[in-house]
Amino acid sequence: MAKLTVLAAGTSAMLLSIMFDGGLKSANAQVQSAAPPYILMVTWFTPIQPPNSYQVTFSSADACDAAKQQVMADAERLKQAKIEQGRQLPNFGVEMGAVAGLSAPYVSAVCAKQ
Repeated sequence: MAKLTVLAAGTSAMLLSIMFDGGLKSANAQVQSAAPPYILMVTWFTPIQPPNSYQVTFSSADACDAAKQQVMADAERLKQAKIEQGRQLPNFGVEMGAVAGLSAPYVSAVCAKQ
């Protein structure tokens, strides 16, 4: 189950906290104008759950790309954790780590100019 909390402090800063089964992840996004030019669109796909999507705005392409890379790294970390959990299961002639990796969440993350 994923939970998204966004807290805004004026128009100069925003705190983004995302709660996943695997723990809490936080990121800061600096907003310099009323209409930031870049947006990060993220959708998490987790088996047996509806997709979870959110958007965060950034003032530069570099900041958006850095956040995107962090989201992708988080997805890989979660996948590797699922694989490791599967390796702890009894082996019944099937590599259980690979099977468990299929149940890990997948993510789609795209930076776009607004």
